[in-house]
Amino acid sequence: MSTQRRTKRAPKRTRKQPKVRYPKAESRSTTFTKTRVAPDELDIKLQFRSFGQISNIASPLVTKKFHSNAAYDVDPAFGSTETYGFDEYAALYSYYRVIGYSYVITIVNDLELDCMAYVLNTNTDPTLAGSRFDLYSTNPHCKSKLISQKSPNSHTFRGAHRISQITGTPNAETADSFRALTTGVPSDLTWITLGAEFVDGTEAIISYDFKLFMDIRFYGREVDLSLAGFAARANAHLVARAQRNLEKQQKKIAGTPPAATPKTH
Repeated sequence: MSTQRRTKRAPKRTRKQPKVRYPKAESRSTTFTKTRVAPDELDIKLQFRSFGQISNIASPLVTKKFHSNAAYDVDPAFGSTETYGFDEYAALYSYYRVIGYSYVITIVNDLELDCMAYVLNTNTDPTLAGSRFDLYSTNPHCKSKLISQKSPNSHTFRGAHRISQITGTPNAETADSFRALTTGVPSDLTWITLGAEFVDGTEAIISYDFKLFMDIRFYGREVDLSLAGFAARANAHLVARAQRNLEKQQKKIAGTPPAATPKTH
């Protein structure tokens, strides 16, 4: 008797249907959602540019000063001379703080006399009457160069500093006196001053090309206070840990038994 072998037929393949995804229910009210067009805090580099000629017909000394930590008013001689792009960021933030800066300054001797050119980075205003610029130039953050009356009768100064270097204290990055509203300048100011003093002259005339690049931190008051508080807590923690380590070392030294002396036979 013959038997017929039966085989199972493979199921017909069908195209896999895409899974339908339904939107999830909101877990909270949409009234608490904040739409932000900018981060809470922003570090940005902005440039200030100035060029021209300055002269003094009554003295062989001529100077031009700028604020190095006031992005809202870099040139105090004119007022409200902010860095390029400052207004756009000021529309988004309430406060700013200048952390550091770099510069490229070219000074041209416009007289037929040799002159000593200066670039002074200071935390005090160095343009007071009777100032000794040669003494200011001995500051490690200041530069000077003798520029000849003959070609090349110019020199380019370059440098970069943090505001904490100029002031000699890290408070420049945390203290309220070094920050300002985006409509003003800090109460504690720092300066960058260019100038020239002519040798055996009765007047002074120079041309300059001034480029200043500021590292600016924009933020709101709440963020700034939290940063300042964190810095203070972190500093206190580091001081306490250093004190504990010192006490441990002193106890270890005091508890160490004296070294045994070798026996002699």
